[in-house]
Amino acid sequence: MLCFPLLVLKHLDKISRFRKSSDSQEISLNKQLAYKVDVFLLIYPFSKPLTILLATLLMLCLSGLALVGVTDGTLADCMWLSWTYVADSGNHANSFGTGPKLVFVSITFSGMLIFVMMLGLVSDAISEKFDSLWKGRSEVIEKNHTLILGWSDKLASLLNNW
Repeated sequence: MLCFPLLVLKHLDKISRFRKSSDSQEISLNKQLAYKVDVFLLIYPFSKPLTILLATLLMLCLSGLALVGVTDGTLADCMWLSWTYVADSGNHANSFGTGPKLVFVSITFSGMLIFVMMLGLVSDAISEKFDSLWKGRSEVIEKNHTLILGWSDKLASLLNNW
């Protein structure tokens, strides 16, 4: 059940063979899906946080299902437990059994990946803001000032004499 999405992605090209276009070259369903994801990530400003949110929810669901398989808890309890392992990586220090420990460690590594993606998103947003400030794309609200267009090295001596 956990491997079903991976099997679908692996055999997506074989599934899409029956959808041949008659007038142009055949484009696989895998390439079409990758293109649509690329366009979504480029066009919409909310796509990065939404991607991280969906990755987190998918990881929590899959890890909850894995925990149901190795423990006696319910799915809701196992999903909550997996969130605690994502949020606090040292939480599994006093767990028992080889199966649960392997699942807990994989959940912890997945949680580290999620938090690295969130950190990258925040860092990227801050870098974009500094780049836009450096390029002068912010609105200037000043009065009684002089705007100089065409800056060059010779202009510095002119300003010193002004």
